[in-house]
Amino acid sequence: MKVWRLFVVAPMALIVSAPFAAADEIARSGNTRVALLELYSSEGCSSCPPAEEWVSKLLSNPDLFKKFVPVVFHVDYWDYLGWKDIFSQERFSARQRNYAQSWNSSSVYTPGFVLNGLEWRQWSRQPPAVPVPSEPAGDLKIEQISSGRFKIIYQPLNGKGPDSSGKIFVHAALLQSGIVSNVKAGENAGRRLAHDFAAVDFVESGMELGKDGFFEKEIMLKSFSGEMGRSGVNQWAVAAWVTRGLDPAPIQAAGGYLSYPGMAAQGSG
Repeated sequence: MKVWRLFVVAPMALIVSAPFAAADEIARSGNTRVALLELYSSEGCSSCPPAEEWVSKLLSNPDLFKKFVPVVFHVDYWDYLGWKDIFSQERFSARQRNYAQSWNSSSVYTPGFVLNGLEWRQWSRQPPAVPVPSEPAGDLKIEQISSGRFKIIYQPLNGKGPDSSGKIFVHAALLQSGIVSNVKAGENAGRRLAHDFAAVDFVESGMELGKDGFFEKEIMLKSFSGEMGRSGVNQWAVAAWVTRGLDPAPIQAAGGYLSYPGMAAQGSG
């Protein structure tokens, strides 16, 4: 029987970023909607490793960063069990609670998957593949200006549809893969856990509408190093997605690998 972890609901905060500069493209969605898959996990939760193992298998999926973008957020509400997850952040917990609020739920749990803004529990009953949407959603592009600095550009569909009106927000995460963590306390004490697509930095900000009808924003993402121990894995990637107003569901997503701190080796689209 699967064990679901429960917690309570709280709001999410926004973070602002910096001015624009010239950049090189590293990832692009194209006009067809790219799925956003989020996993809320914790090294302090004994039922989370199977979910992270499932996500790690997506590394070999040919649709990775082309039709779907995975992001693993480590929450902090299990740290009290005796093991401080070094990847956990309170704002990741707050993000999950914000989703729960949008579903009129009073609790959150780990492992918890969110697919395109909706709770998704079917992952354990299918091979490591992500259901992808096919509707048009506008073009989302990620450009890298310098190490840690990115420009996000979103072009709505010909100025039409629900994504072309109202305030547009960008959300971006720096992802680290190939991580091995030796857990010494808590529910996973003595286990050697592998992590992929772990969010190590995350920013959210309102985008600015230019005269050309594109939404743009420059952001900064800071790197972080956990315990590395797996070869043959692209260690760094960046993911970005856009939302409208207070709705946490993504309109469009994009992502790609980084030859960190240089340019991406692979991107979406």
